[in-house]
Amino acid sequence: MFGRRQLKRWLMSPLLDPTHINMRLDAIEDMMAHQHETDVLRARLGKLPDVEKLLAKIFTYSIKHKVKAIYFEDVSMQKMKEFRQLLQCFDEFENTIESFSKLNLKNALNSKRLKTLLTPIEDGGLFPSTIKHELAEFKQMIVWKLMPNEKTGKKEEIPEPQSGIDSDFDEANAIVNEFKD
Repeated sequence: MFGRRQLKRWLMSPLLDPTHINMRLDAIEDMMAHQHETDVLRARLGKLPDVEKLLAKIFTYSIKHKVKAIYFEDVSMQKMKEFRQLLQCFDEFENTIESFSKLNLKNALNSKRLKTLLTPIEDGGLFPSTIKHELAEFKQMIVWKLMPNEKTGKKEEIPEPQSGIDSDFDEANAIVNEFKD
């Protein structure tokens, strides 16, 4: 399964180098030989949002605000939710390719391309093995609290910096909490 943008790229600029063509064919052959794993991969990828589009939106937003300082409260709720969704996609990525990673560890794949994609960077491949650590750092920075929405009356998750990240926010939060009590 692939997206229409990728299909358009392939049609507009097809592979010309026989080595690259054979590498792609080897990958297809491996995927056809391991149909169960391919089906699992397709099902898991089908549940993920359009990561390429999500990355582009977040990148565009960051470029627009590169010139001025951004404080946590200046970031729109939608952008924070999109960023959280992207982090969740990255978090799920390792599970998504798990079935093919197991085949790679068993040396059951013939495709050099698939082997390179599934092998950790420190072992000469392309898979970012430290991604879990990086994601954990981001998760520790933001707390998502369930708060009632004044307009809809429904509860929704609101991002808040973890205590100790932003001293101005911590001070303002302490004042608000005093009034609540």
